[in-house]
Amino acid sequence: MLLHTVAGGLALMLCVPQFMGKFRRRRPALHRRLGQSTLVLVAVSMVFGAVKLCTSPPDMSLTGSPGNTAQLWLLWAATSGSAALAYVSARRKDYLSHQAWMILMFSMLLTAPLLRFFELMFGLVWNDVHMVEALWWGAVVLAVASTGGAALAQQIVLPVGAEARRLSERLPDLRIVMVLTGVTGLGASFILGFRIVNIPGFDSRLILCQLLPVAVLSIVFGVMYATKRTSLSAHRWQNAIYFCAIALVPTVVNVAMTVVEISGVPSAEAYYISAMGAAPLPIFAGLLFFAKQRAGRHESRSTSRPSTLTLTP
Repeated sequence: MLLHTVAGGLALMLCVPQFMGKFRRRRPALHRRLGQSTLVLVAVSMVFGAVKLCTSPPDMSLTGSPGNTAQLWLLWAATSGSAALAYVSARRKDYLSHQAWMILMFSMLLTAPLLRFFELMFGLVWNDVHMVEALWWGAVVLAVASTGGAALAQQIVLPVGAEARRLSERLPDLRIVMVLTGVTGLGASFILGFRIVNIPGFDSRLILCQLLPVAVLSIVFGVMYATKRTSLSAHRWQNAIYFCAIALVPTVVNVAMTVVEISGVPSAEAYYISAMGAAPLPIFAGLLFFAKQRAGRHESRSTSRPSTLTLTP
């Protein structure tokens, strides 16, 4: 576990200068060396993380919850997969996809320190919250916030790519789909809140941990869709898709929770498994799809929107 956390922490530190445009332009060789070192550290961290997960029974995870174990495996797969795809994209000189995968990898790595941050914040705001409860609540928040944050960062700083532009020109306006998805998500949120409140021993404040990040990210992507800054058809289309993906989170959690309950798992554990493991899946689907659509190897720089993360080959 020590090797896992140290290697992951060092990788996070090396990621910071990689996002500085001046550093990449002035020190391209150092940028590549730091990137290679970062990916090696991530690989080491993930290997030892997998060993820890494989050698620990489900009830001996960070919080003693199988739901947390499911989330940790999903986090491991997302981090390892995004790091591998970032390396492959760089080797192919597909720099837009490379940046998209690196942003996702960085977001996944950030979940470790952010989980401790939420643990401290919940303890400071509510003195009656136990440490394990604070960890549970933080994991529920990050299930949506980490993946949604990666999507938001990609939308703000990266060009859309030629494939996404061509695809957006063939698609109809998605406003009706956004409205229907938003209404469905709102209804599913009320149902989920009702189910949480009626679980014996559950704290009603847990509803905020589940629904607040969904509400905030939905509003942000909705505003980005409506503003002139993102008036390019491809950006508007991508923002609409992410809005729909995030609005679907409560529905996905409800469905997953029902399926897990039918299998005989108690309601409390079924909720944690669904909130930690199933909640980020629709956002992941959007991230994977748009990372492919960004394919920027054949992109003309004259047609790309200026980006603060444009890599120097």
